[in-house]
Amino acid sequence: MCNYGIHEVNHMKRKKLSRILEDFYTDTICIDVAWGIYLNFLKLYKSADEDTIEYMYKLSIMTQREILGWRNELAERGFELTPNEADQYILIVALVLHITKPDIHKRG
Repeated sequence: MCNYGIHEVNHMKRKKLSRILEDFYTDTICIDVAWGIYLNFLKLYKSADEDTIEYMYKLSIMTQREILGWRNELAERGFELTPNEADQYILIVALVLHITKPDIHKRG
């Protein structure tokens, strides 16, 4: 994949996102919802400061225990996700990061 600058980001097509989710999950979230999540995270990334991008990166590398804690935090705020939904949200965050900043996961 090419290195895209923040202002020249090409994003994946809806069909490709659908195929990726279907490859990894038997019970995928509705593609309309997944596509909206993807576009929202992409928009967030494009307008984000470094702290927000760092938060997105940390989301993308959470352990199962950390994901549970994150899900609990979301639930306390009235937004409940199943473990399967949380995993798909995190995959979508990781995809946005990979597309917009391909080297982000190569931190040493």
